[in-house]
Amino acid sequence: MVLLAPPCDYIPWISGARCSICQYIFDSSNQRGHAIPKYLFVYHGGMPPKDAAETKSVHDAWGAWFGTLGAAVVDGGNPVGKSSTVLPDGSLVSDGGPNPVSGYSLIEASNLAHAHRKARGCPLLQAGGCIEIAEALDM
Repeated sequence: MVLLAPPCDYIPWISGARCSICQYIFDSSNQRGHAIPKYLFVYHGGMPPKDAAETKSVHDAWGAWFGTLGAAVVDGGNPVGKSSTVLPDGSLVSDGGPNPVSGYSLIEASNLAHAHRKARGCPLLQAGGCIEIAEALDM
């Protein structure tokens, strides 16, 4: 059986490179483009800064972390305000539940383990928050 394209959607820039996802070896005659998986980082917890100095410190820490991620940052996201929940009966509850969302980002990573390694440097973790990670599926 001869494969003309890899089973995944990754394309390296260098002929002869091995795909880190599916181990397919590329050459100049078999390259095709594909997307690197994207992961939704949903932030929970943390506290808003108390003053201008703390705001600057928090912004600097997030900027430094995003800087280490480089081009993997698809959408740096935003913090979010108080959340509400729509229940199955359509009613609205004005709290975010026991662990409300505090923000989000969309990050490229080759797999969940790679996304986890990237998340470990997030400043929210030092502030006692946590990060929920889910692959964003292409439709």
